[in-house]
Amino acid sequence: MDRPVAQLLVDARAEVGEGPVWDERTGLLCWVDILGGCIHVTDPAMGTDRALDMPSFVGAIALRERRGLVATLTDGIAALDPVSGEVAMLAAVQLPPGIRMNDAKVDPAGRLWFETMETDGAPGLGALHRLGPDLRPLTIIDGLAIPNGLDWSLDGRTMYFVESIERTVRSYPFDPDAGELGRPDVLIRLGEDEGMPDGLTVDAEGCLWLAVWDGWAVRRYAPNGRLLEQIDLPVSQVTCPGFGGPAMDQLFVTTAHEGFAAGAMPDQPNAGGLYRVRARVQGRAPNRFRG
Repeated sequence: MDRPVAQLLVDARAEVGEGPVWDERTGLLCWVDILGGCIHVTDPAMGTDRALDMPSFVGAIALRERRGLVATLTDGIAALDPVSGEVAMLAAVQLPPGIRMNDAKVDPAGRLWFETMETDGAPGLGALHRLGPDLRPLTIIDGLAIPNGLDWSLDGRTMYFVESIERTVRSYPFDPDAGELGRPDVLIRLGEDEGMPDGLTVDAEGCLWLAVWDGWAVRRYAPNGRLLEQIDLPVSQVTCPGFGGPAMDQLFVTTAHEGFAAGAMPDQPNAGGLYRVRARVQGRAPNRFRG
């Protein structure tokens, strides 16, 4: 059987593309350019894309149960209407100088988990936070470097969590009712010559899809951490995978061109683009924030 091939869907030239989220209500894919300070709204069926400028860096987005999106901005968590671009602050978050938002995802109970990091990835300054429907942010883990991709197992009792500088994917016992974490194990560890783990998503079979920054690839791992397959991309800075499409069988992959001088990477002319892979498995619809 032929291996799936990544095809360029949007030549966005995003500085740091991240966090693709499929909205089954609208048939649209939303994703961010963190350092570009914008949110992309892509219609894969029509092949169109528009960018909504945000008032600051935007770390991540998630679907909201009521309608629209929530976005992690420099000064807090905001509600966003992806049609009008209207932004309304939901919860203020005071970030120290030099700290910005990074990845985020909603757990099965509708709580938003979001991450902060030092702009240059300095160790000890990153953190993982939780925001419930009561809109009160709470720091869950601090002392991190670059907290990154996260998702949950099919039964909701394990949280997978990437620490990029450690080059690890941790698995935490997870209490879905209380939203509390147990003691973690290291599920996946990449070697120094393999690149750094970045964003991840869990498919409908419970396997993990992991983007590898400086690894030119997305990898699929079994729940026990065994590598199952790799999908190569034509760019090195691969940031995050996410499933979508009417049948949830399309894997969308964001990429970056962070730090590339103009014309400095002639072998990667589409770095920062959004790619699509016709996967042989299905994903899961994203959870929606209930706040």
